[in-house]
Amino acid sequence: MKKPLPYTIYKSTIIKMYINQYTRKEIIDTTNSIIIKNRDLDEDKTPLVRKIRHVELMKIKEELGESTIYEF
Repeated sequence: MKKPLPYTIYKSTIIKMYINQYTRKEIIDTTNSIIIKNRDLDEDKTPLVRKIRHVELMKIKEELGESTIYEF
């Protein structure tokens, strides 16, 4: 099983405020993407995108399109 990296990259800055509203993660705003550091990744081994409730994730996908969200 591949070990996940301790960050999640979102291709659009549109969801920066939306993500920040539901998480207390450190957010780094780059040119056209957002890197969210998963500080507690070692504790539960789950990427941040899975920690967002299903309804919230569906809302993000609906607003931006699923292809704009990348998880590494």
